[in-house]
Amino acid sequence: RSRSRGRRSRSGGRGGGRSGALEAAAMSDASARAQAAADQAKEDANSTLVVDWSKTQRSPFQRLFLRPPGNIDAQSAAIAFARRAQLGIQVESDPRGVDSTPVPVGSFAELQVLPPWLLSAVGECRWEVPMPVQAQALPILLSGRNLIGIAQTG
Repeated sequence: RSRSRGRRSRSGGRGGGRSGALEAAAMSDASARAQAAADQAKEDANSTLVVDWSKTQRSPFQRLFLRPPGNIDAQSAAIAFARRAQLGIQVESDPRGVDSTPVPVGSFAELQVLPPWLLSAVGECRWEVPMPVQAQALPILLSGRNLIGIAQTG
């Protein structure tokens, strides 16, 4: 039998002698580096650049992404009301008047601002016509107006 069987080494069975001390020093060095990196990150976060927006000149932001195409723009108010009635859409409290609310679209392609890849993805999903809330909300939002839309779920 070996004499060392059942006995621990001088270091108490924790990696032995000098190599254990080197490992402990390396771990403590790594821990110190990690702490230094964390402290630097905190310092960087606390010293972020503060921009005084009142002193900067910005170009005006245009919210108008969609101008109704000619075929929709030329439709009479009666056609718009009929389309809304068919879809079960009610327009309330438009400050410009209900007649100025964009006409609901009958297809996603009518929007004419959606990129081809998006129209292709919509077609692959077999979404042929927008849901009623989409049909009315998309033209309103893309023309730069605010909207609160309420729709049935399910």
